[in-house]
Amino acid sequence: PEPETIALTDLSSKLFEGLLRGLEIKFPRGLLKFQDDMITTILSGNNTVISAPTGSGKTEAFIIPIIQKIHEEAYPYGVFAILVYPLKALARDQTRKINELIRACGLEGKIEVIPILGGITATDVNSRKELIKRKCVIVATNFDFINFHLTLQADKWRTFVEPAKVIIMDELHSYTSFHGSNVYHIVKRMKKYMKDVHFIGSSATLANAQEFFE
Repeated sequence: PEPETIALTDLSSKLFEGLLRGLEIKFPRGLLKFQDDMITTILSGNNTVISAPTGSGKTEAFIIPIIQKIHEEAYPYGVFAILVYPLKALARDQTRKINELIRACGLEGKIEVIPILGGITATDVNSRKELIKRKCVIVATNFDFINFHLTLQADKWRTFVEPAKVIIMDELHSYTSFHGSNVYHIVKRMKKYMKDVHFIGSSATLANAQEFFE
């Protein structure tokens, strides 16, 4: 059966006008019910995990409320959120996808997603530092980058990760077994330095999503 959709006009009490205009371009038929539920839950400030099929719109389900939170908190510049992906190629692909939505909303002068995945030159680092002085930034990265710079307590950790208010872990099912144990301890160490961080998880294949995320 066709999935239940929510008309964008019904979301006017949750989302600001510029965001709704962008969604009209990208999703003229409206949002799916689970996306609406996700928006409500994230905006309430709860740690949240979403489990939905591949290609169903999980990325939009967490990025729409992130954009809304940036607007509500009038966050002028700096790192607001960290998007953690298991694969560099996926991080780059999702960066392009999310920035397209940001441009559709006319927010490219205020918000930008930037990939920081290791191997960046000093020139790249400096240009990104200048960017976060002008825009509200969402950083797309991986746990290898975070772990390395967290261990060193290096400038890249303090600049690109530690200030974040939200951490989104996509493809959550990737963090199982030995790799999952490492990620568990990385997150535990991150919490020592990052106060009141809002955690969001996303996966297509977790049968016990809430228990796993907890």
